[in-house]
Amino acid sequence: MKKIGIFIGLLLAVSACEPRGIENISVGIVWKAQTVKENGQLVYQAGNANNIRPGYERFRIDLTSKESALYTDIDGRKLTGTWEISSGNKSLMLSNLVPAPSETGGIIEFFVIDLITKRNLHLKRTSESRKTGQTINEYQLVPE
Repeated sequence: MKKIGIFIGLLLAVSACEPRGIENISVGIVWKAQTVKENGQLVYQAGNANNIRPGYERFRIDLTSKESALYTDIDGRKLTGTWEISSGNKSLMLSNLVPAPSETGGIIEFFVIDLITKRNLHLKRTSESRKTGQTINEYQLVPE
């Protein structure tokens, strides 16, 4: 009986140490821009009346479904597709985007900069954005 108790205790300890799936943190959340940097320059901060790029007010990444994503770009254009987080939670990939953004093959990928929580999603595009003049953009996102 003592061995069973030890086994159950070890099993619980091991399962508590396993990394939590990112889907559990980000499903059910529509993310909006809190701040955005283009090539390192701050161009948008929520609530600032003097933003260089006020269009980021419309920017959204909707991950409320495990099967699909809705991406709303700086110009308000809505794209639908699928999403996944890489193993190790290093990147977020939006794929099969329709309509496909120019020169992307329907894929937009982001590096995950910080630990994802229910209140924070910090991303950096892995490729240039044509809509913002070929800049590499960094997004500090919060729940809508």
